[in-house]
This record gives sequence, C-alpha cells and structure tokens, in this order.
Amino acid sequence: MYELAVTMNGLPTSGSPYAIRMDGTSLDKPASYAIGFGVKRAQIPVSSSFSIQSRDEFGNDLSTGGNLLTATLEHVESSHFEFLTVVDEQDGSFAVNYVPTVSGVYTLSVTRAKQHISGSPFTVSAVPSDVDADLTSVVGPWPSHLTAGVSSTICVSAQDSFGNEIDSTLERFAAVLEGPGGEEGSMQLEFLFDRPECAQMQITPYTSGKFTLSILFNSHHISASPIDVTVSAAGVATLSHLHQRNYARLTTAGQYLSLVLLAKDAFDNPVIDLSEPEISASTSDAVANIISTQTDPGRYRVRVQLTRSGRYPVTVLAGTVFAPSLQVQVNGGALSATRSLCINGTRSQAQQFTAGQAKRIGISAFDSYSNCVVDGPMLELQVLGPTQTTQVVQPEVQEACTYLVPFYATLAGDYTVDISHLASVISDCPLSIKVSAARVVLNQTFLHGSGLSAACVGSGATFISQARDSYGNQA
Repeated sequence: MYELAVTMNGLPTSGSPYAIRMDGTSLDKPASYAIGFGVKRAQIPVSSSFSIQSRDEFGNDLSTGGNLLTATLEHVESSHFEFLTVVDEQDGSFAVNYVPTVSGVYTLSVTRAKQHISGSPFTVSAVPSDVDADLTSVVGPWPSHLTAGVSSTICVSAQDSFGNEIDSTLERFAAVLEGPGGEEGSMQLEFLFDRPECAQMQITPYTSGKFTLSILFNSHHISASPIDVTVSAAGVATLSHLHQRNYARLTTAGQYLSLVLLAKDAFDNPVIDLSEPEISASTSDAVANIISTQTDPGRYRVRVQLTRSGRYPVTVLAGTVFAPSLQVQVNGGALSATRSLCINGTRSQAQQFTAGQAKRIGISAFDSYSNCVVDGPMLELQVLGPTQTTQVVQPEVQEACTYLVPFYATLAGDYTVDISHLASVISDCPLSIKVSAARVVLNQTFLHGSGLSAACVGSGATFISQARDSYGNQA
C-alpha cells in the first residue's frame, strides 16, 4: 500500500491523501523463491512441505494466484520420482507437500515455463524411518555351529518398512543365547564398524550346548530369528581324574587298568566326542595300550594296558594336555611256558643225581611280557624212566624270577623229566637226568657162587659179591 498526497499551493486537494494499492506485475521466475524444511531434508515416510512465494521482476510479492508452477522430485541414483502436491493459495504463494518412500539424495526442481525459480534445483536428503524388525535380516547364512571362545561375525541389514537400508544405531540390537530350559548361555557381544552396508555383530559364546540364538532390535525379533545353534566346547584345557587317589593303583601286566577322566575346555565346558587317537598314556618306558569310551558328556572311561612290571607313574593325555600322574604298581602276570626256561640241564646233557638225594630243578619263570612271575605257579612234573610218575608241585622261590622244582628218585637209571604249566611244556624241557646208586650198605650186599660152599685144596674157589645201596641199586 502506498499514500499519494496531492497539493496546490501547499494545500492538499480534496480527498488527499489517497491510499493506493500497488500490485506486482506478472510472476518473475528468477525472483520467486521457496522456503521451508522440505527443500533440504525429508524423513521416510513423513510428509515434508515447503512454500513458494512468487514475485515480479522488481522483487515485489505477488498477491494474486493463477500462475502455473511445476515441481519435480527425482532420486539421484535411480529413476525414481516422488509425487508432489502443489496447491495455489491464490495470494501469490504455493504450498508443496510430498511423502518420500525411498531413502537417498533427490533433486527438487521448481519451474515455470521450464525456467527455475531462485535456488532451484534444490538438493534434498531423504533419510529412512526407524528400523522395521520384520524386514531386518542377516546378510548371508545364519551361523548354526559355534565354538566356545571363538568369535563369529553376523552381518545384519537393517531396513525400514519401505525396504530402505538404515545405518542404525548398533547398540539398539541385541543377541541372546537361550537353552532348552530357558537358561541363558554366557556370551559376549561386540559391534564392528568396518562394513557400511550392514550392522556387524561379533558373537563370542562361552557356554557349550544346544541353544536358540535370537537377534533382537528394540526387543523385537528380526526376520528368521530365533534359530537353533550348537555351541561346541573348545579344545581340551584341563584333564582330571574323577577319583584321584593318593596310593598306588594295583594291576597285573597285560590287564587293563580302568580310569575315569573329566575333559573340560578353558570355559569349564565338558569336551565331548574325543576320538580314541586323541587320548594316550605316557609312562617311563612301559608299553601302554589304551581304550577310551565316553560315558557322559566330557567323562571318559579310559582303560590302560601296562605290560612292564614295577612301580611307576602313568600319565593320561588328551592331545597335549596332561592329567595328573598316577602311581601304579604292576605285578607280573601268569607264567608263560614259552617265555620260561629250564635252566640247569638239557635234553642232550644229562644231569647227574644220586638215588635218594633230594634235588631241585631250576626254572626261570616269566610271564607273556617277560616280567618275572611273582607268585609261584603250580607246575606239573612228569617223570619217565625206571619209575613213571606225574605230580603237581609248588616250586620254591630261590631268587628273582627263579624257582626250584623238587626231584627225588630212589631207582638208579636214566630219566626224562617234563615240567609243564597248564599243559604247556616249559622251554628247554624235557630234561635228561641220570640217577646213580647211592653208597653201598652191607645189609643190602649179597654174595653168591660155588666158592661159598665148596673148595678144593690147591685150586681156586670163586664167588661174587653184589654190592647194593640202601634202595637195592647195584653199586
């Protein structure tokens, strides 16, 4: 509005001053302008708006409508266009509204007759709305098998309800391991930032077992969550005896010594399914065969076969992890006829015995593993000669590994002696034994011949003296 004063000789004329309304001329594109948040930034799917004020070429705001404006909103990285609503307010201004659905950078153009208004084209940044848990998913396969103490990375693609990817605040995500009974597995969750296309979650479980793994956003499951996972124990870190004893375990060479061991990893999880080659036994120099059987998760019944007699420590290993050493007393086993020897005589060289004299035959007694036999075994003595006998005898201990088997004969002559154990003849038997007559005794000596009853003077007379020992053996 303007005020026009008309005077004559300094005096106002009738009706002066006059109020004059000055309207702009036709709309001038470069002079018109847009104002409002919507020409810079928008959020999906919130309605964004801005207004346009039309001006003439002198910069005057137009106060009437009827001008035709065109507004377009084009995505920079695709051919996507958003629909805009332009309303002529009939007072020289225009109201523009749009609702973006695709995130990214747009070019906003406002034109009349293909000429841009002031500031056009504008750059508009459309940001996604909040995360939609139902459309958020794991990129790539879900981990179905984890190992205690070993980190696994899960890449989560966060999207809004229109499918736009969101660089979401990672801390709004959570991961939970839950056991069959509702117990929560121990786990560490870390966030990584080296992949812009997804939210990286590094999961490190510490409790072994079967669980469900849930990935949550704001306490809501994302797509496909939860899933079943198995967490395996890490490698063996500790190996212990279920029943640790302070005294030596007693066993016999060749027999199996039964032990029960517990295998756990560094997080106290039972280590299951150890294969037999992973378990071994260590001794000073004894041969150790081993058989292992898993009876419960992490519990193994280990049977160790030791073949050297004596007292020494035995250590069971799982890989390179040692269980505490056990002192073991290993006694020799049963006598082995093929390992044992008759030591004072052979078949070709006969031993010299005297009738009625108690003699002993030496036996070196060993078990199947060449250990000395500790307990004197019952032996069968078979004698062939002037007399034939078979008897079971208990040998006498002479020294380590050596036993003495008694032999007694009263009839002189050549004998063959077999010594056997459980029907197996001991090596280097049978023995040859020659029994000679004992000392002559008068009451067993006989004289016979004609010279004892008659003799002629001047001619010789003869008789025979037959000397015998006390057993009637001829001397």
